[in-house]
Amino acid sequence: MYIRQLGMFSFEETLKFDPNDRLLLVLDSVDFEPVITILAKKRGNGRNDYPHRTMLQCLIGGIVNRSPSISQLIEELRKNPGFRYLCGIDSAARIPTESAFSRFLSNLIEPDALLGMEKVFQQLVAELSKLLPDYGQTGVLDSTHLEAFARGSRKYPSDPDARWGRKKDNNGNWFRWFGYKLHLLVDAKYELPMAFTVTPANENDGEQLIPIIQAFSQEQPQIEIQTLLADSIYDPAKNYQFCFDKGIALLTPLNNRKRKEPEAGFTKDQQPLGTCGHPLTFAGYDNGFLKYRCPARTGHLKCPFGDFGETSSFCSDSPYGLTLKYSVQQNPRKFCRVPRHTKKFKSLYSMRTSVERVNSRLKGPLIVDKITHRGLAKVRVHILFSLLTMMGSAIGLLNKGRIADIRKITKLVA
Repeated sequence: MYIRQLGMFSFEETLKFDPNDRLLLVLDSVDFEPVITILAKKRGNGRNDYPHRTMLQCLIGGIVNRSPSISQLIEELRKNPGFRYLCGIDSAARIPTESAFSRFLSNLIEPDALLGMEKVFQQLVAELSKLLPDYGQTGVLDSTHLEAFARGSRKYPSDPDARWGRKKDNNGNWFRWFGYKLHLLVDAKYELPMAFTVTPANENDGEQLIPIIQAFSQEQPQIEIQTLLADSIYDPAKNYQFCFDKGIALLTPLNNRKRKEPEAGFTKDQQPLGTCGHPLTFAGYDNGFLKYRCPARTGHLKCPFGDFGETSSFCSDSPYGLTLKYSVQQNPRKFCRVPRHTKKFKSLYSMRTSVERVNSRLKGPLIVDKITHRGLAKVRVHILFSLLTMMGSAIGLLNKGRIADIRKITKLVA
């Protein structure tokens, strides 16, 4: 005969000793008050069978427990009393119904409530900037594809906001999908989100840079992006000019737009060529100009036209040798602040892969790509819950002094 033995500690104390309770870590870090205030005004004096905080905590818990659909979330609540307890549900009989969750999501995608959810996200970004002083100095911008919860082959798809998109995979092969794009700005050092937007899949990536950076600058004025890394699809001249005007060094590979040969007088990485046809030596950034010198005079090669002594050189009457300066302001796309041919550019640009790792965590443990909702607003809310879970976990660990663990998503120790 099995007899349940009473524990020495209360349920609350037992939860504190649970080393793997990531949900508790997240809920302690995320403040839903901005959206709860808006939803409370909308409800007024109506029935309060399912408190807004409980519903929000359940939806966060659905991300933590990898339950992408409402039916899976309810099933997890039924079989997991600890999960129910953390969400504020005292018995299985009081678990919200599927229709209650559906109504709540409909309220959550109203414009004012959605703004409240985004305010919660912005508060977490601000909190991270306090805990990590250099958070946001080097940003990375990229997009990733998300399949819609609908078939795009139909004449009238069940998701009217989704569109067909086309892009290359990591192997350079083209693929198509029906759905959306998540455009994500992340911190390159800490691999944590800074800003995001969601668009139908047919939207051009390069058009998203300016709106995202503008909105981020207004929402988080305390964070100054110094360097922004992106791939070559973000290299339209207007993006460079915008970033230059804001004091941001935009680093992308140069999109040659099907040109097979580099521009005359330059290498493919925009390094200017000297009189003898060899690349000039980069001599630094000087008062808004990129400065280049004769490679023979800087000791990088022996002049093929002979030694002209200390008073002159083949390419110049000056002993200093040929010197050229290029204004960054006049053409920030061609002559970016950190030239593409330099070691510094290559070192910085190698950090661009951080956004791919963030996307991998969002699509894997945080089920961003397991969309079971239709419509742009609901997809945005789904993504918001995943982002809040990632950031709440990181803040919880930072508050415990565990900065080395903030990227761990699959198993976090409280």
